[in-house]
Amino acid sequence: MTRAAEAFDEALHELGLDQRELDDEEQFGRRAALLAASELLWQRELGPMLNTSRVGELLRCSRQAVNERVHRGTILALPAPGEFAFPLFQFTGGGQPVSGISRVMRAFTDAVETPYTVAAWLVAPEPELDGKAPIEVLRRGQTDQAVTAAERYAERLRR
Repeated sequence: MTRAAEAFDEALHELGLDQRELDDEEQFGRRAALLAASELLWQRELGPMLNTSRVGELLRCSRQAVNERVHRGTILALPAPGEFAFPLFQFTGGGQPVSGISRVMRAFTDAVETPYTVAAWLVAPEPELDGKAPIEVLRRGQTDQAVTAAERYAERLRR
């Protein structure tokens, strides 16, 4: 942990900050740890992530085509430093998006601030789906049930 503290101090120095400028060093340190760990915690929750190039390989298309799919809402992209991160769970073993994923994403339009909310909902047990994760229900071909659950959940978020 000593090296982590040294790296933290070096980063503050590079930013032109000094620990004496911090109002509450302990609170600042806790916030820094939360920010630093957030990517790891999301990956733990959502599983492996792919970058744009890997998704292009998987879908056998160009980076531009991947970005077009993101903008059309046919695949789930999460903002990440430098580019998007794509949860692997949304793809079938054959490399295509799980059927119904775009309909679920459309249900959340104007209901969420970030696609991380949609991703978290897809992998969490959903009471309306007998405690199954919506992505499991989609994989079983029960698209209408998953979409209905997404619409109801999104409606609650809009209130």
